[in-house]
Amino acid sequence: MDKKHITLTEYLNNISKVINGSFSYSEWVKCEISNINIIGGHYYIEIIDIDQFGNKTRNQTAIIYKGQVNNTIKKFEQVTNLKVSKGMKVLFKLKANFSAKYSLSFIVDDIDPNFTLGEMEAKINRIRKEIYNKNYQNLNKNLITPNHFTNIAVISPSKAAGLADFMSESNFLSNNDLCNFDFYAATFEGDKAKDSIVKAFTEVNNKINSGVEYDALVIIRGGGSKMSLHYLNEYQIAGCVCRTKIPVFSGIGHEVDKVLIDEYANFSFDTPSKVIEYISNTIFNNYQRSIDNINRINYQIENIIENSKRRTALNIQSINNRIDTLIINKKNETNMIVENISNNIIQIVSYLKNKAKENLISIENNSLYQLNNKKVETNTLINKILDDVEKSVTYKYKDFTGLIKEIKEYSPEKNLKRGYAIIKSENKIVNSVEKLKKLNKITILLEDGEVEIEIKELK
Repeated sequence: MDKKHITLTEYLNNISKVINGSFSYSEWVKCEISNINIIGGHYYIEIIDIDQFGNKTRNQTAIIYKGQVNNTIKKFEQVTNLKVSKGMKVLFKLKANFSAKYSLSFIVDDIDPNFTLGEMEAKINRIRKEIYNKNYQNLNKNLITPNHFTNIAVISPSKAAGLADFMSESNFLSNNDLCNFDFYAATFEGDKAKDSIVKAFTEVNNKINSGVEYDALVIIRGGGSKMSLHYLNEYQIAGCVCRTKIPVFSGIGHEVDKVLIDEYANFSFDTPSKVIEYISNTIFNNYQRSIDNINRINYQIENIIENSKRRTALNIQSINNRIDTLIINKKNETNMIVENISNNIIQIVSYLKNKAKENLISIENNSLYQLNNKKVETNTLINKILDDVEKSVTYKYKDFTGLIKEIKEYSPEKNLKRGYAIIKSENKIVNSVEKLKKLNKITILLEDGEVEIEIKELK
């Protein structure tokens, strides 16, 4: 039996009339971009819906025709400064279209830039809140920033433009044994960025736990679009930065746009070049300070030695002056003693002579006067006196002999043999500088003779 029927084309055309009639208006639809293909200037965008557990629930293709690119893609990128890319959450203004030839498709009439920016900011704020709730925010920032570098870990994409700039300087430092760098490669864009970077952090921390002493961990990127920075704003990455036990230096490569890594790192730099510049300057400044300190120490040591030499010379000169003064004083004392002894001897001899004469005269006078009456008495007295005189002379002679012997020890001849000299003028001893200044000519007696000298300079 023949049944009433229509062709497939007619059937699809009927569906098209229903769908296009019922969905003739556009609708704002929240979705996430999973892939983009550009064919002939047309954008074929794979969009998905993700549930609260992160599972993909729906998949569809949205089309932006070549003629609408400026009103959608270009406008969005100008407003957000972001490139429409995989992984971006967007709010598309979609219009359903069904044709017998191409089946069901969704046409993108517009893209809301504020939604995408808001989603990014909301995600960042959620991460900040979670970091704050766990009290992670200052863990790495409060670590003491190193004042010298000898061993550094570096996390970076293997072929990043910023890595080449970084390595041009780091190779110089390592080749000159100034600082060692261990590089850990990681992916910084796309779905694998989070897991790759966390893995690199884990490898570094494992090395630290095994005893490797890193001064700092440097994470650099360099180059790339603003959208690609969004891959770095993940809680797991921010948590790794916060919990790393050594200071983290970030040099992601954007002077204006910052990521969460910059917020929680110990030290944040605009570019990888500025990171390595800081490290190099620190190393070379420390080296220069060391050289300056060594030079300063050498200078101080030289000053100490020179001052010690001067003090030693002054001390020696002072000792010599004291010795010379002591010798002169002793010479003067000796001369005075000799002179006093000589004068005493002369006085003693003179006194004894006078006494003897007086006694003899007295005896003679008494003897003559009483010669007749007391001859016997006189003789006895004379004998007694003579005996007393003899004893006295004998006693004085012994004292005189000892004194003479002592005097001879201090005699001018003995002093001359000891190296002293005697200054005379007109057979008188000169024993003071004042007397010497008044003389024109002196005679100096030495052990082996004497010499006459005219005095000029003392005047």
